[in-house]
Amino acid sequence: MPAKIKILYLITKSTWGGAGRYVYDLATALPRDEFEPLVASGGSGLLTRRLQAAEIPTITIPYLERDIYLFNDLRVFWQLLKLFRSVQPDIVHLNSSKIGGLGALAGRLTGVKKIIFTGHGWAFNEDRSLVTKIMIAIGHWLTITLSHQVIAVCQRIKDQIKSWPGTKRKVEVIYNGLDPYPLIDRHLARQTLTKATNFTAKPADEYIWIGMINELHQNKGVDIAIRAFALIASKFPQAHLVIIGEGEKRQELTSLTDKLTISNQIHLAGALEDARGYIKALDLFLIASRTEAFPYVLLEAGLARVPVIASRVGGIPEVITHQESGLLFQSKHVDELAYQLEQALSQPQVMKEMAEQLAKHIREKFSQNQMVQATINLYYR
Repeated sequence: MPAKIKILYLITKSTWGGAGRYVYDLATALPRDEFEPLVASGGSGLLTRRLQAAEIPTITIPYLERDIYLFNDLRVFWQLLKLFRSVQPDIVHLNSSKIGGLGALAGRLTGVKKIIFTGHGWAFNEDRSLVTKIMIAIGHWLTITLSHQVIAVCQRIKDQIKSWPGTKRKVEVIYNGLDPYPLIDRHLARQTLTKATNFTAKPADEYIWIGMINELHQNKGVDIAIRAFALIASKFPQAHLVIIGEGEKRQELTSLTDKLTISNQIHLAGALEDARGYIKALDLFLIASRTEAFPYVLLEAGLARVPVIASRVGGIPEVITHQESGLLFQSKHVDELAYQLEQALSQPQVMKEMAEQLAKHIREKFSQNQMVQATINLYYR
């Protein structure tokens, strides 16, 4: 019987974000008679706990975090060299920018046969100075150069780097995938979310719920959503914006809703474990991100048959066809988002039909099995 292929997955943070879910889905779906997965990350967050529950071995790398600290990063690099020599993986699969660069270099120095880097998004797409963007782009290019193969999670991610020297033949598009998942009954989901918010005037079922599920971070554009909602709130007093998630911008967003005098229609529900299970509570799902690659939450809302309005960034337009399977707007354009919100709230039946089209498209083109099988094929190549 041939030896199992050892795959070492590396990810900077052990939180349950898009990259974390991607690692979890791959590590747990690999055939155990062919592969031996191991996941190393910074911290011991929800990703680590879920991997351990699934009996996937994990390793915590001390001092590994997203921000750059030269001394700590050198310590991380030294630990990676020791880890690679100890584990002797056949494949190192890197996820996220920070560990991507360090891991690719360590892999080359220790003679790893195959180094794969998944681009979950390019940090130069964020709002930064030109000099910083150039430095980040150089870092991404070095990571790609040191890797043997690169996975782009959508075509847009590939298109942004395809003209870079030495990258064209390395990059392959493998879309994130998702299968249908358990959903909480609409009434029960609304009851649970009501307890986490400040609905008081009427029974929760009488409201129109517009929802977001994301970290309260600048990139996610929650402030854009709030400003756009404020423009149509008086016209639709029964509509409420429910935001599930936590993060550094909470106080700033709370102050914004107070300033716009719509705090009675905006509800910050905080973080909820397995938040996607509550999506059926929503009448409309909103993604207002300034930058994205290929968000899992889009697939989650689509499979739940909840109508979607989303910013035209990253791979989102590769999933949603405007006015056929959802509504799109130009990122950061508050007025355009307000217009799309008004259109959606004014024609709920049309939006339901779009939601059915989106669900069908996701089931056919973006299944988890398709993602896993395409990745396994790359491992064997």
